[in-house]
Amino acid sequence: MNILKFIHFADNSQMPDVTDPNRDRLYKVREFFDKVNSVLMENYTPGEFLSADESLIPCKSAKAYFKQYMPKKRYGILS
Repeated sequence: MNILKFIHFADNSQMPDVTDPNRDRLYKVREFFDKVNSVLMENYTPGEFLSADESLIPCKSAKAYFKQYMPKKRYGILS
């Protein structure tokens, strides 16, 4: 729990203005995300048999801008 409490990826004093519509919404984890993404792209080659499944992750957050309403499915975030 202490690791989760103190882990931090970005300097909050450098955070872009929240009223800017073009701001990077992943600012706080962008550097970490880009590094993980580049390492995965260098070290993983998808095989011939690969499937992608559209599913929803349960979420009650009202602030998620990528939330999707699908009346015939359970609520959540498209993953």
